[in-house]
Parts: sequence; structure tokens; C-alpha cells
Amino acid sequence: MESKELAVPLGSLVCVTGSNGMVGSHIVDQVLAFGYRVRGIVRNLQKSDWMLEHFNTKYGANALKVVQVPDLAIEGSLDSALQDCVALIHAASDLSFSPDPNTVNPSSINQLLCTLHSALKHPTLTRFIFTSSSLAAASQTQPPDPYSLTPTSWNTLDLAAAWAPPSYTLPPDRFTKVYAASKVQAEQAFWEWMDRTRPHFVGNAVLPDWVTGAPVHGAQGFPSGVALMRGLWYGDSGFRAVGPGHGVDAGDVGRLHVAAMARGDCASERVFAYGWSRRWTEGIEMWQEMYPDHEFPEPPPNEGYDMSAGRVTARPRAEELLEWISGKTFRPMEESLKELGDYIEKDYKANTES
Repeated sequence: MESKELAVPLGSLVCVTGSNGMVGSHIVDQVLAFGYRVRGIVRNLQKSDWMLEHFNTKYGANALKVVQVPDLAIEGSLDSALQDCVALIHAASDLSFSPDPNTVNPSSINQLLCTLHSALKHPTLTRFIFTSSSLAAASQTQPPDPYSLTPTSWNTLDLAAAWAPPSYTLPPDRFTKVYAASKVQAEQAFWEWMDRTRPHFVGNAVLPDWVTGAPVHGAQGFPSGVALMRGLWYGDSGFRAVGPGHGVDAGDVGRLHVAAMARGDCASERVFAYGWSRRWTEGIEMWQEMYPDHEFPEPPPNEGYDMSAGRVTARPRAEELLEWISGKTFRPMEESLKELGDYIEKDYKANTES
């Protein structure tokens, strides 16, 4: 990465919403690592005390500042927080996991639109990066035949299932369809707004699939998918509800956000953060080899495969962006799972050994 190629000069102030979450904190880590300053935007300052000590110890005093914005869905709530920011990475998300699409989906869209409206008021802001999800492009429910995943792919399957008539309590996994549909509709709203408004800033979206690797700091506990992986370690079978797909290391997700922000020729792109093809069969096998003294649950029988494996047409572009910014492509699955396994093992031993 050469400074002359950068759309956002080194040393610039970058704002990150949802900065204390699993993905958001890894984004902050990588933005700071590549020489930018960060203003983290969080809903609750008390839950984010660890951030200042951790990141300012690692990257120097005042590398990170944190501001509280309790509700991003209030029009104008971000106006003052974005002062002097050159780039905004919007990683905050609705994680209520309600099974009612009438609650979740409008909330996700409204939060995004309010964030865009605030960004529009700041002429210094040149880049807006939206953290979307693989679920915006494809369902976890696998079709019977192989298919290609492209930059024009949308998860119409879960969108239809989420908006099926009530009851919203049945089927039991309806909340997962609603969550996926919220990702579809929020990202579609992002591109529609960008096309209609033609703002002064460039917009990109990053779509991570299943994120592994350890959290940035132990104070975060077990956020997002890490909680499900912890459950697997403890023998819980909840992981079986998640079908085959792709996985990606959290650090690579952070680096791809930096690349989407900083690289000048990355504009109006959907960046697919798909590191490897993922199945529980191989993942549990790897963990069993790494931790032979621990007994893991059996993977689902006849698990099947991700039918887009080897057919993600935008993955080479993501590899190119990673190589440009870090000199490396995607971190191997084994390394990412080992880092996460070591993190969970400490918790397991603390809770089971006297």
C-alpha cells in the first residue's frame, strides 16, 4: 500500500459505528494499524471502557477516541460525532433477533438512512463503507444444485420467508430469516440511496460470511458467532442449525474494510469477504486434532456442502484488495480456528477445572 494511491490520506480521522462489537473492534484495530486515527461510536460508553486503554496502549495516546450515540436511528444523532471525519465505516447493526420483520427490517433501514443523512452534512467525508453480510447475497439454506455467487446476487429466498404471513413465532428459526432479510433490505436501501442521492462521497459495502478468530479483547466475552462456537466447545448442539457456507478471519474483515475505504479505484463495489468454504465436519475435525484431550460433539450427519463453493466470482477481487493492503491473501482457516480455540479453551478451563 503506497500513500500516493490512497483515497484517504494516512493520519486522517475515520469514524466507526458499532466499534465495540466483534467485527467493529477488528475494523478499529486494522484502521489504527494502517496509520489512521479513529473516533469510535458506541451506544454505551460504560461497556466500551476497555477500548481506550487497549487501543491507545497499542497504538499511542489519542489514537482512538470514543463517543456515545445511544440511538443511531434518530435523525441527526450522528451530526456532531462525524465532525472532521474523512471516512465513515458503518458497522452497527440491529441484533435484536426478533422474529417480526415489521420490527427489525424498518429499524435496520432507518438506522442506515439516518447515518447516511448525517454523512451528507459533512463535506470533509469522502468515503462511506457499509458493513453488510453474506446473508444479503445468499441464504444459508442450500439449493440442490451448484450456483455462482456474483456481485449482483441477492438473498431472495430468506427475504420471501421473512415476510411470509404471521404467526411470527413459527417456524422456530423464523428469526434467522428475518435477520437475513434485514441485511438484504438494508444493503439494497444503501445502494438505492447512493444511486438516487449521488452524494459527494464514495460508497462501498463489505459482505463477511461466518467470522472466526478471537475477539480483540477479553472484555468482549463471546460476541456474535463466537458464542455459538463456545457452545460447541461446551457440547451444545445449537451449531447444527447453521448450514454450510464460507468463513473468514476477523482480521481479514477489518483489512478489507480498510482497503475498501482507502483504495481509490474501489468505488461502488460489493466486497465479498469469503475466506474459505466452511462445513462443521472439517471444522470439528481440525479442532479435534488441535485439542486431542477435548471431546467435541459430532458434526451433523450427511451435512452436505456449500453449493457456491469455488463459484464466488468476486472473491479474486477481495484477494487483490487484501494483497494490496497487507501483502497477504486470506488467513487460512486452520490459523483462525486455532486462535479462536485458544481463546475459548481458556474460558472452558476456568469454568471446569477447580
